[in-house]
Amino acid sequence: MWNFLKNKIKYIVGIYILLVVAVYFSNGSPTSPEPSTPTEEIAKPVKSAEFNQIGYVKINKNRIQLYTFDHAQVSSDEVWKHAKKLMNTPGKMTSAYYFDKNDVVPYNFFQSTFDNRLILAVDNLYEYYDIDDWKYAYMLTANGTQSFVDCTKSPSDRNVGLCRGD
Repeated sequence: MWNFLKNKIKYIVGIYILLVVAVYFSNGSPTSPEPSTPTEEIAKPVKSAEFNQIGYVKINKNRIQLYTFDHAQVSSDEVWKHAKKLMNTPGKMTSAYYFDKNDVVPYNFFQSTFDNRLILAVDNLYEYYDIDDWKYAYMLTANGTQSFVDCTKSPSDRNVGLCRGD
């Protein structure tokens, strides 16, 4: 009987040792990774530039779009990236005009306003509205040529033709 008890005790001690070893290796032993301590500030995600569409005209698949954005916070590169992503129908024109969020802008610039006449929409934008000048202009022509102009620069420092007053 003593042999039986000795074997049982050895068995229980063996299981106990296995449990202690398992707990040791799962809680900080040299083979487990060190627990991380938050010593560095976690990087906050960068907020992407916000562009709010305030006008849209699509006539015969040609598009004119108006946007506002925070000119003080958004770089010309960010505006250019936004403009390049605009929807376009191959063989048709897409243009976009970017105003500062505090500018006086044409809030009634919609397709129904222009009786399906693109030239009327363009004339109104460039000539008739009592609005502030847009900061950037983008155009993708029907032949695929892209133009992007910083209208805050003087005419001698930029391409002319897309900015108000050119």
